[in-house]
Amino acid sequence: SSDVCSSDLILVNQYSGLSYALMNSANAAKTGSYIVPVNDGSIPKEHQYFSASDESVMNLKLSGNSSSFKGSFINDLSGTYANVEKNISNNLSRASVDNLNNNFSSASTVFIVNGDKGLADAMSIAPVSYRDKTPILFTTKDGNKIDGYSKKSGVNYVVVGGNKVVSDSLAKEYNATRLAGDTRYETNKAVLDRYYPNRDVAYFTNGDTLVDALSSVHMTKDDGIVLVNNKKNHNLLHFF
Repeated sequence: SSDVCSSDLILVNQYSGLSYALMNSANAAKTGSYIVPVNDGSIPKEHQYFSASDESVMNLKLSGNSSSFKGSFINDLSGTYANVEKNISNNLSRASVDNLNNNFSSASTVFIVNGDKGLADAMSIAPVSYRDKTPILFTTKDGNKIDGYSKKSGVNYVVVGGNKVVSDSLAKEYNATRLAGDTRYETNKAVLDRYYPNRDVAYFTNGDTLVDALSSVHMTKDDGIVLVNNKKNHNLLHFF
C-alpha cells in the first residue's frame, strides 16, 4: 500500500531489537508505519502519546524474538489496540526470509547483511531499504548462508559488509555486488557513495552503539546516515 497511516506502528525492543527494526525498514515504508522502540514490558513515556486517545484504530506489529516482549505486555496490548500482529521468531535469518516471501516476493533488488555481526552495515543500508522499499535478508551468524532461501533469477543481490561477516562463497552463490570497507565506517562510506552521491545533508549517529539509530530510517531515507564515534571522525568531512 502507498497510503501513509500514522496509526500503524512496528514495535521493537529498544535494547535487543535493532536487527528486527532494520529488517522492517522496507515494511515501514510500504505500510506507512513508524518503527517504535519499546521496553519488553511497556511503552516508554516518550511514546505514550501514541496510546493516548485512539487505541481503537491503531494497528500494532510486534517484531522480535521470544524474549523481546513479556507475555503480559502482549496481552495488555491485545486488549487495548484495534489489531496486534505478532511476528516473533528466534531465527533471524529465517524471519527475514519469511518477511521477504510474505511482503516483497517480487522485489528486483535484495540486500544481504549479517544480522548478528553486521548490524552497523544493516544500519548503513536501512535508509536505502526504506526509500526504495527494498528488503533486507539476514545471513546466519557465520555469514555462510541464508536460512531457507535460494537465489532467484532476475534479482539483483547486494551484499553489505566485508567477507568476515558475509562469506565470499555466499556472495558468489548469489552473484552479488559487495559494498564493503575494512571497517564499518568505510562500509558506511561505500553505501553513501553508491546510493547518495549528491547528498548535501548529513545525519550522524553513534556507529559503536547504534541504539540511537533505531527510529532514524524515516528521516534519513533521502540523505542516508553517517556513522561516527566520539574518538575520531574517520575522515567523514571527505564525504561531502
